[in-house]
Amino acid sequence: MVDGAGRVKLLDFGIAKLLSPGAEAPPSQPTLLRALTPQYAAPEQVTGGSITTATDVYALGVLLFELLAGRLPYSLADQSPFTVEQAIVGAEPVRLPQAAIADASRPEGARLARRLAGDLERIVQRAMAKEPERRYPSVEALASDLHRHLQGRPVEARGDSPAYRMRKFARRHRLALVLSVVAVTALMTALAVAVTQARRAEREAARARDEAEIAETSRAFLVSLFASADPNQAQGRVMTDREMLAAGVDRVDRELAGRPELQLPLLAEIASVYLQLGEYEKAEPLARRVLDARIAVAGDGSLATARARRLLAEIRYQRNAFEEAAELERLAGPRLGESTEREDQEAAIESRVGLAKSVFALGRYAEAAAWIERAAVDARERFGADSAILLHVLTTRTSQLINSGRTAEAATAAHETAALAREVEGPDAPLTLSATLNEIVALSTLGRRDEARRALEDLPERLIRVLGAAHGETLLSIRLQARLAAYDGDFAEALEALERVASALRDAKQPQTLGYTLVQASNIALVAGETARAEALAREAVGIFTGLFGTAHGDTAFARSALGSALARRGAFADAQRELEAARATEVATELGASDFHADTLERQGDLLLRQGRRSGAQTKLEEALAIRRTNSPEGNLATGKTLTLLGAALDEPGRTDRCQPLLSEAVRLLTKALGPAHPDRQAAERALAACPGNPP
Repeated sequence: MVDGAGRVKLLDFGIAKLLSPGAEAPPSQPTLLRALTPQYAAPEQVTGGSITTATDVYALGVLLFELLAGRLPYSLADQSPFTVEQAIVGAEPVRLPQAAIADASRPEGARLARRLAGDLERIVQRAMAKEPERRYPSVEALASDLHRHLQGRPVEARGDSPAYRMRKFARRHRLALVLSVVAVTALMTALAVAVTQARRAEREAARARDEAEIAETSRAFLVSLFASADPNQAQGRVMTDREMLAAGVDRVDRELAGRPELQLPLLAEIASVYLQLGEYEKAEPLARRVLDARIAVAGDGSLATARARRLLAEIRYQRNAFEEAAELERLAGPRLGESTEREDQEAAIESRVGLAKSVFALGRYAEAAAWIERAAVDARERFGADSAILLHVLTTRTSQLINSGRTAEAATAAHETAALAREVEGPDAPLTLSATLNEIVALSTLGRRDEARRALEDLPERLIRVLGAAHGETLLSIRLQARLAAYDGDFAEALEALERVASALRDAKQPQTLGYTLVQASNIALVAGETARAEALAREAVGIFTGLFGTAHGDTAFARSALGSALARRGAFADAQRELEAARATEVATELGASDFHADTLERQGDLLLRQGRRSGAQTKLEEALAIRRTNSPEGNLATGKTLTLLGAALDEPGRTDRCQPLLSEAVRLLTKALGPAHPDRQAAERALAACPGNPP
């Protein structure tokens, strides 16, 4: 086997039996564990039982677990022989989905965990059953069940539900059931049933022969693919994981030509792996091939075609092709929802989430909210209030609340979702980490600095351990550290951290998140007094968002508002007014007119008018901004404090005498809670309060 670093490892669990399924070996002794790689040893090998084909099925189950999850089912490193034997014989292995999401080499761990739950987990559980008689009877049976899963058909490995026990009873006692029917029904009905059963049995036998042939072909292909990494064949050169994927595509094309029933599942899986690795340009052509072939072979409305559309939609979303991604999700979701398979039903809900994400990216925020709400209702009704799929939906909903400027509402939703995720998934599950990040984003945006800092604490290290240093969630945690550093007045530290994040996002070709990062850096640079730097960063962000979405998009307005603020600070008042007015008009037109983002733009327009000495016009803009702040966060927050500071400066008689002190006292209270004592915004509020009528000079 080849690991993630490209190293070849020899598996010692009896590979000869894989190639000769009928072979058996004499009983072994427990002491033989010391001569084996214990991770692949079956319980009967440890206890001295008979070594049969079932032993090899167990070892293949362990290998399948390792290939799917990226780790072994038991943590046996540095354990005593007694502890190892106890674990193999008596302990239950970690669940396959939970093992997968803990693997830091998988950037899309949560999505992978949902794919592994269900049939794949049941297949692995049956192959690794403690009792040999409960395992698959042969390697071919295991391979056949895997192939049934790849084809989207029911697998043999199933939990013992009442319906399943009834099916097993029916298979064991088919004749008795038929005789019972004969005793109750008319003779002609019984004959009709018998004829139907005979025809069905004939069809099933033919299908079983086809599946056996397909399973054997798939087994031979996979064995030969891994054998290509053998140093004896590779002449000493070690293949990397990406080279293995490329070699797999080439061999699928060459050796399985004309066999779509074999080609398409393999190509889809390779495309999915490329998606998880972030290599979208390699994933897309494979996913398109699979979709085109599924339409040609199975038809436009088939379940297999819907699955292929879902895969391509995910890839197109990652490549910022939001219109196409949305259309693919619209076509895939309803068909997936018609399936009785749990994996397909979860995929139907994920399809609604994907559609919501795509239309949100296009600036259609109300439509996105409607799709998210439908997904949440379906997830709760079908899978329960503590299901992973519901947590996935709620986490996406919270992100969209944050990104549409509904910060106070997002803070409440984020807190509830994070608490549920910790209870259901555990503290280090990817879903929990994502929900916790959302909570910190909301808290820090509201200026609840101490709460945000406590929640952030060791989160970046945990994200690196679980998801990797280059993952988007890890980079977001660094952006949050930069935000808190800026609140403390450590602007150089904050800007240096954001430069690192921006560099990583450029390398990863993630322009949208890069644009958000540049706007954040621009705002911090402006407060730090680096006006030219702030303007350059904002201009770059405007260019990115305009290239992605055009001028009539909320993200473009977000960047233009920041640019207008920098221009006003530089004294380029006409240019600043043009950018700020364009941002304001776009926000109103794109359903952001009641958001905190719109209040930011109005506040910046008020600041511009103040700089021009137009106090009356400034007061009007700032009163409008304050009304939005009060509605969205009645208790007040960091943004409220900044607006109050400017409004206090804009007041003119007769209202100044009566309103100045209460407005600026509130501003100082809010900003003292959110910002360090050296922060310019806090100091500006304190100076403005001191200048209110009636205060000593």
